[in-house]
Amino acid sequence: VAARARAFRVEMRAQNRTSATRADAMGRPLGRDRISLTGPAIARATAPIADLLGALRAQQLPAEPSSDAGAYLCNYTLYRTLTECAGSATAGFLHVPQARETAGPEAPATLAMIDAAVRGVAEAYAGVLAAAEVLAA
Repeated sequence: VAARARAFRVEMRAQNRTSATRADAMGRPLGRDRISLTGPAIARATAPIADLLGALRAQQLPAEPSSDAGAYLCNYTLYRTLTECAGSATAGFLHVPQARETAGPEAPATLAMIDAAVRGVAEAYAGVLAAAEVLAA
């Protein structure tokens, strides 16, 4: 969840950065400014970004590409996923806005909208993967 987001964000990359002073869930500071000492500075998403954005927009949902997955858990998760799966799987990340019972200026999404977004993105992703598998066969 991207609490201040005004739209669904399809992340295009993650950065090899952390906050050396920010504490983890156990309250311990990470003590370093990079996720990986040997990894690339930027890891690019391999998910079909345009297809995922198209699926969101086809449902009339506010959607945008993003090149900043944040400075903490989301960026870390995406970076580790992309670097660990490099060459063996496609991967991406969908940031969803904070949900409220009714959508509005404070929260542009409801739980029903988030459900529709996740389902739409999953279906679009599955379609792209299935088409790629057919072409590879």
